[in-house]
Amino acid sequence: MIKDDDELQKVIERVGSDLNDVQRYLGRDDHPSAKIKFPRGYLREAVGFRREIWFVDDEVLRRNLAYAHILSDIYRWLINRTDLTGVAEGMIIKEGICLVGSICESLTKEVAVNEGIVSKKLPYKARCKAMSKTGMISDGLCEELCWVWDVRQNEHIFLVDEREHEMYTLGDYNRAIKGLRALKGELNAYFGV
Repeated sequence: MIKDDDELQKVIERVGSDLNDVQRYLGRDDHPSAKIKFPRGYLREAVGFRREIWFVDDEVLRRNLAYAHILSDIYRWLINRTDLTGVAEGMIIKEGICLVGSICESLTKEVAVNEGIVSKKLPYKARCKAMSKTGMISDGLCEELCWVWDVRQNEHIFLVDEREHEMYTLGDYNRAIKGLRALKGELNAYFGV
């Protein structure tokens, strides 16, 4: 059991060294017994995420959104527990933001359509603006959700008109996560919790 930061550093160095030994031995080859046990306790359970979005009526959508939140935890683990840098780190951050955008898209569509605020066909940004206009979400949150969507559109690589190298930062990822948390918070408040 790690008792202090000095012990933590020793374990981190040992684990990193051992992982590099495994990689040097295997290279890019697969091996049936080379699965490293993912640390337990970092990924939150789907049931907790389902509780956060209780206002989503569609049970299948609520479950799938919970699973997407678990994927977000995996991205967060990679960002927080590895020393990925450069393009690899940027692409994980990008995918994390894109995932947040997809979650926001589903949440806004579900609640805005069910509340009769918008039609099913209204595009995402227009939906956010309609939600803001009716008081379902704040104007500031609407702006943040539109920013997340702009970044999420980079999922369509052919639409990106500049090199993505060093385009995405940890600050961007944190901004997207804060936007998602704010969306869930404001929707909880709107629906009375």
